[in-house]
Amino acid sequence: ESGCGKTQFLENIKVNYKDKAYFTIGAHSTKAGMLDYLFEKCPKIILIDEIEHMPAKDQAVLLSLMQSQILSETKYRKTRQTQLNCSIFATSNSTKKMLDPLLSRFVIIKVEKYSYEEFKEVAMKVLIEREFIENKNLARAIVNKVWQRTSENTNIRDVIKIARLAKNMNDIDLVSKTIFS
Repeated sequence: ESGCGKTQFLENIKVNYKDKAYFTIGAHSTKAGMLDYLFEKCPKIILIDEIEHMPAKDQAVLLSLMQSQILSETKYRKTRQTQLNCSIFATSNSTKKMLDPLLSRFVIIKVEKYSYEEFKEVAMKVLIEREFIENKNLARAIVNKVWQRTSENTNIRDVIKIARLAKNMNDIDLVSKTIFS
């Protein structure tokens, strides 16, 4: 589902593994750019957000890497190959645009919709740690308002939108009415 925290999952891996992890966004990744980076830095973890937006010709760079841990490039006057022991994590809202051979190399985990407790835990963490909301009562009120309005289709991004615009309790209703109308 969109807005369930897939990007945050990858960002947390990146933070914890620092220079050992390579983070990229599918739509902004090219085969040539990825190859250059992977040969130069040899990361242990590759993180690809929204892999479904990576063009098929650029997805192909991952095929042999995921199958055999071999990174290979053959061009006129430029041939190189190395063993790259790494793990690849990717997020996607859909797998329809992914190459079937690449998709078959992934373990697919579908994220279920949040329960209220899960949503509250994730949203509070985002508001306090990433949006720097110091007033926990304000953060809790924002979370509750989003859950009340969108419990069937909760989206952490809605919590962030309100938090960036609402500076006090009175603002929450006004901002949420505007956003959800």
